[in-house]
Amino acid sequence: MSQNVDYYFSMHSPWAYIGHVPFMEVVRRHDVNVTYKPISLSDVFAKTGGVPVGKRHPARLRYRILELQRWREKRGLMFNLHPKFWPFAAEAADRFAVAVAAAGHDPDPFLRRSFAALWEEEQNRGRRDADQACQRRKTSWCGTFV
Repeated sequence: MSQNVDYYFSMHSPWAYIGHVPFMEVVRRHDVNVTYKPISLSDVFAKTGGVPVGKRHPARLRYRILELQRWREKRGLMFNLHPKFWPFAAEAADRFAVAVAAAGHDPDPFLRRSFAALWEEEQNRGRRDADQACQRRKTSWCGTFV
């Protein structure tokens, strides 16, 4: 019998982007079932005393960028440390992954493509027509989900 794991994530998080592919590799290697659970980072910060990025002390912001650079290099990724359209309203994209899973499909391709669109290609994932642009490009993660 396969084990289950709850996967908490947000499109807002560069750490979710950095860790998504390695997480999915572990999931597949160990035949684990995933329950996708998007979270609101603003709610998490409010309930745990965390400070949103825009309100952090400059020293903490510099350290955040240093850590992102370090992990970008470690993972061999090429992403923007200051994406043009970040922050954005990520809730719809986060919930979309849940809807894809609820429909019996694997949301991994959607999440990979969405993370790349935001962090690598600087696409505006908060725009209502973002998924229509995806359809025009006929990328595989659009499929029948849009």
